[in-house]
Amino acid sequence: LRLTGGRPILFRLHKNVWSSLSRLERFIFAEWKFHNPNTIELARKLNQTDRELFNIDISTLHWEEYFTKLLLGVRRYLNREEEKTLPAARSKDSMLLVFHIIWQILVIAL
Repeated sequence: LRLTGGRPILFRLHKNVWSSLSRLERFIFAEWKFHNPNTIELARKLNQTDRELFNIDISTLHWEEYFTKLLLGVRRYLNREEEKTLPAARSKDSMLLVFHIIWQILVIAL
């Protein structure tokens, strides 16, 4: 591809992944421990009305929905990617997964 003047596809993909990881490195690879005895005590003391108003209990959090929205936020605000590019990105991701599986099958078969 370089001989024809084009940029290799994997080079651009690697560059995008690397820049995303660089921005998120601190949050992905660090272990975070929060000690929150005051919050736990506050949650224990809240009456039923206040519990419904100020939901501070994370055990009721829908984690799948949370991480879906988190990923969309990372795409939009950290990677500065438009939402309209999401279907193309998902399609590309599926294609890369298929190529990866085919590659693994070929390597194992040889």
